[in-house]
Amino acid sequence: MPVMPVVPDELAQSGSTYIESEPEAIEEQPEYDVPDYAYMGWDEDRSGRKRKRNKLIRFIIFETLSFGLLLFLAKLVVNEQFSESSLALLYKVLMFVAAVAVVIIPVVFYALPPTLPPTKR
Repeated sequence: MPVMPVVPDELAQSGSTYIESEPEAIEEQPEYDVPDYAYMGWDEDRSGRKRKRNKLIRFIIFETLSFGLLLFLAKLVVNEQFSESSLALLYKVLMFVAAVAVVIIPVVFYALPPTLPPTKR
């Protein structure tokens, strides 16, 4: 028969050892008049925003072009006029490539780590 360990019941003890203490006062630190632009220059902030904006614009352009190409090629594959053509296999392959491009473009733009400029030492 297993033996259960006995844990002392601290709540059953009549004497309380808890002492309420006052929190220590926090010393006030002197306030320094440091301008906000000391940490990040105005030009750095604008160039960062401009880079992000340009990246978003390029992403939207490439994604729109590849999605439009995918829709165009899908229409060619489904269209009866072109289905009997000798180019049907080419349309299907190009449609597959366009679909892969639609999937890969967001990964290239946003999932890969950014390339940082070399540091000055």
